[in-house]
Amino acid sequence: MYITLKFFAHYITKYITKPEPIGVFDLEEHDAYHQHIIARRISSLKVMVLLLGYKLCRSSIAVNYLPSAPPFSRSRSIKPVHIILSDNENPYWDDAIDKYLKRPRNTIFNEITYPKYHQQYQICTKLTNPNRQHWIDLNGNYVVKRQKEILVRFHYTTVDSGGEFFYQQLLLRFPFMMK
Repeated sequence: MYITLKFFAHYITKYITKPEPIGVFDLEEHDAYHQHIIARRISSLKVMVLLLGYKLCRSSIAVNYLPSAPPFSRSRSIKPVHIILSDNENPYWDDAIDKYLKRPRNTIFNEITYPKYHQQYQICTKLTNPNRQHWIDLNGNYVVKRQKEILVRFHYTTVDSGGEFFYQQLLLRFPFMMK
């Protein structure tokens, strides 16, 4: 069975942007199993793809979406309580910008821009191959050069966005470090 890319892209877009009808969910239901089953409704397209064993997306290269909003407007993810209690210095997980700012202090990283850093290097908590060249960043994570660069994408902004646009342009074009 042949499914055209346009048809598939239309349904994937429709599926991703589809809001869930609030009336379907019984938020007062105390049975967690029942709540989970109701929340895991699957569309007919997804059922068809799962049954046929097709992949929804096939790509030969990794793509990473990097935040580029100013610090005051970036959304942050909160660490679990047990981690906050053991180390209450920063209750938020580091995002890609924070990891760039805390990159290793080595001459090869001094002039690298934010997008190039994430395209060319991978940040890992564990070192899988100790024989590969690696560096340790200011968070204690391992930084390993990728064998193949990945694509990076950013939120689209225009001059009309004001400060957000100019912050993004500085972030994308110039290397900088925290002192």
